[in-house]
Amino acid sequence: MPTDNHKILIIVKNHTDYGYFRMALYNSKYLNADIAVFPFPFDAALIPTSLDYKDLKNSIENSKISYFDIKLRKFYKIDFSKYNRIILCHGNNTNDLMLLMFFAKYYNKPFYELDISNYKNNDGLAFFRNLDFSFIRNLFGKESLVSGSQIKKLQKDWDFLKEKDTGFHSVNNDGFVVNSNPDKYWEEISNILKDSALSLARLVGEMMSRHIFNTEQYVLKVILYFFLKGKLQVVQTQKNKKLDILSKNIDEINYQTLFKTVD
Repeated sequence: MPTDNHKILIIVKNHTDYGYFRMALYNSKYLNADIAVFPFPFDAALIPTSLDYKDLKNSIENSKISYFDIKLRKFYKIDFSKYNRIILCHGNNTNDLMLLMFFAKYYNKPFYELDISNYKNNDGLAFFRNLDFSFIRNLFGKESLVSGSQIKKLQKDWDFLKEKDTGFHSVNNDGFVVNSNPDKYWEEISNILKDSALSLARLVGEMMSRHIFNTEQYVLKVILYFFLKGKLQVVQTQKNKKLDILSKNIDEINYQTLFKTVD
C-alpha cells in the first residue's frame, strides 16, 4: 500500500471514470491513492493558461469559463507538491490528448501517463461491462514516465496548437491533435438533413456514426457553428421554449430541439 511518504495522485477526466477507478482499485496497492477529476474543456480557449489557482479565479471572473468553474476550482486547489507520483489517465481522443499536452505544459515536471484508450469509447468516457475491474487494476503499474524531452515535445505541440487556434480540434491520421476547419463538415450535415428535420440528439448520433468526429461535445460545437452562420435553423424546441443557443453551458441545450437546413 502507498504510504504518506509515497503519496499517489491519479488524474482522470470525468466523474464516470472516477467512480469506476475508485471501485477498480479497491483492495489493490493503489487503494489509498487520491483520484482527482480534471474536467478538461473541449475548447482549449476556455481554460486558464497555468495551473495556478489565482489564474483560474481571474479566468472565471473574466467569464472565460463557466460550466467548468466549480470542478476546476476543486482541481486547482490540489497541492501537487505532496505527491511522489502523479498518474494522468488518458485515451486517444482529442480531449484526452489535449489534456496530456496541457498538463505537461503547465505542470512542467516529470509525471506518469497511463493510456486507457482500449477501455474508452470515442467520446472519452470509460466503459466497463459487468463491473469486472480486474483489467483496470492490471493496468496500474504499467504507467510510463513522462520527463525531459517528452515533456518538451508535448509543450511544443501545445504551443503550436494554440499559436493559430481555430477553436476546433481533431486528431489526424498520425495521432496528433490539430486545428480543423468545421466548414468541411457542411456537406455531411446537409446530406443528413436533406429529407427532413432531425432532433439534435438524432443529428449528433448520425454524425458520430459516420466516424467524422472525436467527441460528442465537438459535434455540438460544429452544429452551433453552422446555426450561428445561418446555415441551420431551429424548427421546434420542446414546449416551444426559446433555444438558448448561446448558453455558456453547452450541455443545457435541449436534445429534442429540431434542426433543418436553411432553404
